[in-house]
Amino acid sequence: MVTQTPGCRTAIAKPGWFGRILRLVVGALLAWSGVNALRQADWLLPGLCIAVAMPLAQTLGILAFEARGKHRTTLSVAQVRLWIRVYVIAVLVAVALLRNLDAAVGTVAFAFGWAMALAAVCRYGGCEVMAVPNLLLRRNYVAFCCLFSPVDELEQKAAAWWSKRRRRA
Repeated sequence: MVTQTPGCRTAIAKPGWFGRILRLVVGALLAWSGVNALRQADWLLPGLCIAVAMPLAQTLGILAFEARGKHRTTLSVAQVRLWIRVYVIAVLVAVALLRNLDAAVGTVAFAFGWAMALAAVCRYGGCEVMAVPNLLLRRNYVAFCCLFSPVDELEQKAAAWWSKRRRRA
């Protein structure tokens, strides 16, 4: 199944089994390495709190956009890109607040890792940054993921080719 955000030229494929396993493995490795980096920097609890708070703050920001009466049912592509930028800025603020590169890298790795694992479990095709708001708001905001969207598209094409070939036989 393919979902599409209004104003987006490219439809994004839902991940198949390979895309989900890849997201789950990469997400678990990122989260594990993030926790190890935070533990070595003695910033485990603050780093984990920041990593969980970033997507929650993003979700509240999306609700604020919707409360203003703009795009009640869907976000535009520009707004999705804006929230991805806000996410990156929040990570940079975390770096500035922690003043510890190991803790900042661990926070970022854990934040992206658990969001990636969540995207795999929820079968969300697109950028993992939008996985938490999609789950909490029960909507399907789509943003292209430069790492996983091409894998999902290739997997979808391969599945279509395989099913067409099986029908012939």
